[in-house]
Amino acid sequence: MRRRLLLKDVMKDDTSCKFYTGLSLAMFGFLFTFLSNSAKSMTYWRGGDTSNERKQTQKKGPKRVLSIKEEMILMLLTLRRGYDSISLSNMFGISDTLVSRIFATWTSLVSKELGFLIRWPSKEQVRYKRPACFKHFP
Repeated sequence: MRRRLLLKDVMKDDTSCKFYTGLSLAMFGFLFTFLSNSAKSMTYWRGGDTSNERKQTQKKGPKRVLSIKEEMILMLLTLRRGYDSISLSNMFGISDTLVSRIFATWTSLVSKELGFLIRWPSKEQVRYKRPACFKHFP
């Protein structure tokens, strides 16, 4: 119930969506469409565990507690509003461990899928622009 009210409030209008996620409704829709295919098949982060190290067993029950859209909103709420995992676990009705797992997985996915949009400066540009107090460092 609480989750549905939160999502309804976040997606209510452009102003609300921008406040909570930093994106307009149109941009949110575009980004969701762009990422949804990759998100459907992503492997969730499990810390030091890797799929090679542990035995693969078929999980009983639903594969996702939250929908892809809810997971994306969770990630954006963390990035934009700075909510901690305990607050988000209460808002979404999930454990704080699952909040961390979803956030780590989604940030990795977004980095992979949207990394081409980030242009890093060259080493020379960084050296030239750094403050004087850092000039003596290599």
